[in-house]
Amino acid sequence: MAATLSGVQFNPILVKSLKSAADYSAAQTSVFVTITGDQIVTKSGTGEQAIGIMINKPGLGEAAEVVVLGTAPLKLSGTVAQNDYIKVDSVGTGIKSDTNLEKACAIALQDGDSGDEIEVLIIHGERSK
Repeated sequence: MAATLSGVQFNPILVKSLKSAADYSAAQTSVFVTITGDQIVTKSGTGEQAIGIMINKPGLGEAAEVVVLGTAPLKLSGTVAQNDYIKVDSVGTGIKSDTNLEKACAIALQDGDSGDEIEVLIIHGERSK
């Protein structure tokens, strides 16, 4: 079932609702996240693995909606081309993964520049270079 967020149409297959470990009500949506214990946290280290992309703005302890399978909108912090592998940058947004494909968490389904939100395919697991 298609959805739209920030003008980007996407097709989530599996959306998990997980408790937010912090107040993300003023944060941007469309960022990579992971699980710590039973709570969701935004990623904050370049090249870290992520479980999915948060698509709402939960307050502390509220439900964070995370697309873990399918496509989702992702905020970019650099230029990417369609079919580029994307990894997590230092603030949880996406950047092109040139030399470290095993850390890629998504594939760009369209071109985009820094600040854009584009549709990406979420990927999991290790890839060889």
